[in-house]
Amino acid sequence: MAFNRKQKLRDNIEAIRTAFVLDKEQRIPTARERLLLERYCGFGGLKCILNPAKELTDAVHWAKSDLELFAPTVELHRLIRENSKDETEYKRFVD
Repeated sequence: MAFNRKQKLRDNIEAIRTAFVLDKEQRIPTARERLLLERYCGFGGLKCILNPAKELTDAVHWAKSDLELFAPTVELHRLIRENSKDETEYKRFVD
């Protein structure tokens, strides 16, 4: 099976979202949540997440081959930012 970058990014976003919910609610994952967490694969093949992705105008700096990942990358950064207590924690999570 070929590496589907868009699906892997989606899987990672859902796993991170689930982890934030579990942390906030201070509980263990349900069976369904465990499956979502297990789909997390890291970002090694998704280097584009390090590109600027805060505003739509940032897309002009992206390679054409990565543009399909721009919207999910914006979503990823928004999710992390919303679940960070401050900019320092956000940067730590991104690192």
